[in-house]
Amino acid sequence: MKNKFLAIDIQFNGLALNSGSAVKKAETYLDLKKEIEKKSPYLGNCFMIVFENDSDDSNPHYIPFGFLKIDDKNQIVKEITVS
Repeated sequence: MKNKFLAIDIQFNGLALNSGSAVKKAETYLDLKKEIEKKSPYLGNCFMIVFENDSDDSNPHYIPFGFLKIDDKNQIVKEITVS
């Protein structure tokens, strides 16, 4: 699966969502965390909901996976997974 994990900034506004900074996608959970911690663009102090695709890419079905708290330097300071 190309984008098994998806994270969405729950404090997003229309501008952030359109610029793509509020949505991150990756093949693995570790890759997703690395993508979030990239320095540009900064997400700022926010919470992200993480979803996992439990289907194939042609018909994605995202289910809740957890939450991430991001600081102002894009570092993950807290993570909670529900499994």
